[in-house]
Amino acid sequence: MHKTNSLEKLQLWLSRKLAEFLGKFFGMIAGYPMAGSLVFWLLIFGAAVWLAFYLFRFWNRRARLEELRPLDQALLLRTWQEWIGLARQAAARGDFREAIHSVYWASITHLAGRGFLPAGRAFTPREYLRLLSSDSGAILPPPSLPAQRHSLALLTARLETVWYGRGKADAEDFRATLQQAEELGCRLE
Repeated sequence: MHKTNSLEKLQLWLSRKLAEFLGKFFGMIAGYPMAGSLVFWLLIFGAAVWLAFYLFRFWNRRARLEELRPLDQALLLRTWQEWIGLARQAAARGDFREAIHSVYWASITHLAGRGFLPAGRAFTPREYLRLLSSDSGAILPPPSLPAQRHSLALLTARLETVWYGRGKADAEDFRATLQQAEELGCRLE
């Protein structure tokens, strides 16, 4: 014989109260055809809103996941000059967010090509910044290291604000990122 515990008793009591409430509610509505129709359409509307909400969340989450796709292949396939070209194309069509994103990856690809950062593996922007330090194994002449770290720090902060933080970007932001890319060694002329 199964002994009921207090949780099962609570569930049984709640289900009885819910059944009692629904019985009274639908019993009341049965006497008023207009109220029954109203409840029916409210339920349909609620279901449609619920479905629209979850579809929106699904599509929005999918778009964010596509933005965060691994960049290993892209880093290996594009030179820093190609990234700059993509940045200029994006800026020409007014998509400064994408332009800043591309300038950032041009700078990372350039530094990786010079052996200052590891190539072929995507790190987070903060990890790339951390890797560009004197004890990370990067072989930079000591005078240029602080300047390059500062430029990469500014570029990383702008990328995080505009790309990951979904902040607004304009032509001035784009020009500043190009200047930081030049300070990192990308020759843009």
